[in-house]
Amino acid sequence: MDIITSEDKKNQTSKADLEELRNSILKEIEKVLRSAECERILLLIHEGKNLSEKETHLVNLRTIILEATTRSLLTETGYQGSKLLCVCGCKAKFVRYDDKSYNLLVGRVDLKRALYQCQGCGRYWRPLDDKWELPEGHNSEGVERVTALLGAYMPFESAEKVLLETSGVSLSDSSIRAISESIGADIESIIEVEIGKSLNDELPEPEAEIMAVFSDGTMVNTREEQWKEVKVGAVASFTRTGEKQLKLNQTTYTAYLGAVEDFKPRLWAEGYRRGAAGKEATLFLGDGSVWVWNLADELFPHAIQVLDYWHLCENVWKASHIIFTDEEEKRSWVEEITENMLRKGKIQEAIDAIKSASTGKKDAQEAVETLVGYIVNNKGRINYPVLESKGYPIGSGIIESACKRIVGARHKQSGMRWSKSGVQKMLSLVSFIHSKRWDEYWKYLRKTA
Repeated sequence: MDIITSEDKKNQTSKADLEELRNSILKEIEKVLRSAECERILLLIHEGKNLSEKETHLVNLRTIILEATTRSLLTETGYQGSKLLCVCGCKAKFVRYDDKSYNLLVGRVDLKRALYQCQGCGRYWRPLDDKWELPEGHNSEGVERVTALLGAYMPFESAEKVLLETSGVSLSDSSIRAISESIGADIESIIEVEIGKSLNDELPEPEAEIMAVFSDGTMVNTREEQWKEVKVGAVASFTRTGEKQLKLNQTTYTAYLGAVEDFKPRLWAEGYRRGAAGKEATLFLGDGSVWVWNLADELFPHAIQVLDYWHLCENVWKASHIIFTDEEEKRSWVEEITENMLRKGKIQEAIDAIKSASTGKKDAQEAVETLVGYIVNNKGRINYPVLESKGYPIGSGIIESACKRIVGARHKQSGMRWSKSGVQKMLSLVSFIHSKRWDEYWKYLRKTA
């Protein structure tokens, strides 16, 4: 006699359930295929003049078949009988079924959810909402993920069109804004937690061989105060691949619209999160702004401070336009000062050469004095020969790129004006995405839900 184990019974039940699901799907799809709507779409596909026309109608066919499949699979209501036990220990009574529609990436679905009320404490709840972790709004997590990604990369009006074109989900630009800013607000909360951790916990062990910190500012147009500066920070990690070669591993970002004092803990938190220092070296690169070096002194006193070489070159070029009139003379002088002197560590020689270029005219003299002052004030940050001999970066192209990608590309397009609170949420959202922390956010959300 064959002995049927509990595992066998489980497998039999599973197969029976799968067969039931399969039949349910086939039944729903057959109903759709026989509908007038499907007949119309099939006719359009058949009569399509070219592949493009056929593709358009095939997408419509896919949509109604996916929606039919979804309906057949999401039939559970959460009904558990006329009465069930409440958490307070009293009996809860079935009240009614509540209908609610949701936008999914596979189409729109209407769910019927059983509602119960406790006869003791009066509490209302829907078991299906808890079991399936249904969102409070009408959009699934998948829809919100795609929506916020589009909102982070393009104007909300454009995101509305792209979302509909690529997924069939129809959301207004104001809804896309609300979803994007809501996620940005969640990310702000995560940043606050990280700031608290960085200020209260012990210093972590360095993770990167070489860590480089960058900071700069760029302007954004606000409704309240017109153009305001966004402080942007970047933390990059490098691995040594040779005596003079480094490999850039990962760069992460932070951005804040406001005062340096409020930006400071954010930059430190990002540096702390990345290990606070490099095993071999830590560098801090800036354009020469006083507030940037103050941040470096206070937050990363162990870092080698480096004046961005290309900003230095820009300042030399700026002076050359005032001192000289001949274009060839300008180019020759700038190359001599930058490439042949400053980049080779001949700082005093460069200062002497700049001073000797003065023509005696007031504006030329002022240009010479300004450039000399800039070099003298940053003299300890222009040790390029030593830096380059170790492969360390001498340019802050990483932060220039960050300013363009995080602020410029998304927040400074023609005609854009932002509320201060709205732009900060979007800055946090865009920074998180470019820092490759997008999946991390959704894991955090589920953990704290």
